[in-house]
Amino acid sequence: MQRVSVSSSNIKEVGWESGTLEVLFHGGVVGRYSGVPDGLYTQMLVADSVGKFFRQHIRDAYPYARVEQETAMATAAAADQPSHHAHAYAEFVDKVEALKDEALAHAKHPSPYSERYTFLAESLEEVLVDVRVQGGVK
Repeated sequence: MQRVSVSSSNIKEVGWESGTLEVLFHGGVVGRYSGVPDGLYTQMLVADSVGKFFRQHIRDAYPYARVEQETAMATAAAADQPSHHAHAYAEFVDKVEALKDEALAHAKHPSPYSERYTFLAESLEEVLVDVRVQGGVK
């Protein structure tokens, strides 16, 4: 299946063919999601945040099968660890990004806690930067 590069902190490439979405994560794990409509794939490609769209509309909504570990493309850090670590890394980054997005959403609403939510979002972004540098994801 032919894949295209996307701009995402967690997803490197995506492809779609006959209802199957193939995702190459930055950690080197390739996963296939079956039953994904072509329209949803197209929406993901033009979304403001490919990773956020993937988390909200695809990741838990369609059957997942791990296909392979593309070690030639994987980062040195991921290649040095057992393959299940690459998937755990991807899940961790997804969860931290989701928390950051939630904190930013709360920060936009005037409340006594707006500044705290802003600080939390900034702190989570620093965590993501540190994790990406240590994990080899840039």
